[in-house]
Amino acid sequence: MIIASRKKRPYIYAFIICIGFAFLLSMLNNLPDSFYFAGAFALYPVLLFELYSTNFYGSKVLQQFGLPALDDGTTLTNVIHHLILPTFSYFGIVMFLYFNNHPYLNSLWLVLIFLLFALLFSNIRAHYEDKYKLEEMTNYIYDILAILICFMTADGIVNSCRYSGLSTGYAAVLLTVLIFILSVLTLLRYSIFKLAALKVLLVFLLIVFVLNFALLSFNITALGVSTLNSLLIYYQIAFLNHKRDGSVTKDVLVEYIVVFLILIVILFGSSFSF
Repeated sequence: MIIASRKKRPYIYAFIICIGFAFLLSMLNNLPDSFYFAGAFALYPVLLFELYSTNFYGSKVLQQFGLPALDDGTTLTNVIHHLILPTFSYFGIVMFLYFNNHPYLNSLWLVLIFLLFALLFSNIRAHYEDKYKLEEMTNYIYDILAILICFMTADGIVNSCRYSGLSTGYAAVLLTVLIFILSVLTLLRYSIFKLAALKVLLVFLLIVFVLNFALLSFNITALGVSTLNSLLIYYQIAFLNHKRDGSVTKDVLVEYIVVFLILIVILFGSSFSF
């Protein structure tokens, strides 16, 4: 019975978060915007409690079986995986739903939110219960979170800047900062935060700024800009995975570049309204 309850806990937690977002969407559609953001901040401690609870009960299982507490020497990585990325994801979802409020899509958003957090809580539970097979199967969730964070936050940045009348250059800088933060977190997660990687990152960020400035100058929509930035993060993660697996080849790089250039052409050619 205890084991069954433990296995169900990630889905119960995900369902609670899903119900919370259902109330937030109801506020967004029926009350002033301030209620939506107040509700979002009120719901966030629930997420923190669930993250802590998942950690606590996972560690308790090890104690019940007389096993030592997990100590894999990757405390920083665990903080990124189990606190920073979930937090960024949460507020990214809050921003995205605010600027893309379409009531007929609410059911879809809620299903996706449930699946996302169910995977996240299942992976955290598996990590602290020392269930490496399950953790390996769900470990891709952190890469997905990074891409989703980029997409949703970039969309929020562009919409916020345009709504506030901020300049194109300011928006491009904020998008570059977003990519920088996610890139550093990715390098830390992959344990390759080194001087050589930082030099490559600086060149990458310059390219990111130029591309975003160009897209924003041509008035590409927020979804178009966020799609491009998400693709950049995806390529970065894919490259790191290829490098880790030793499968980086010229053909792979050419394929990535070609697909990226096709997207650029589509974004500009569709005009400037994605």
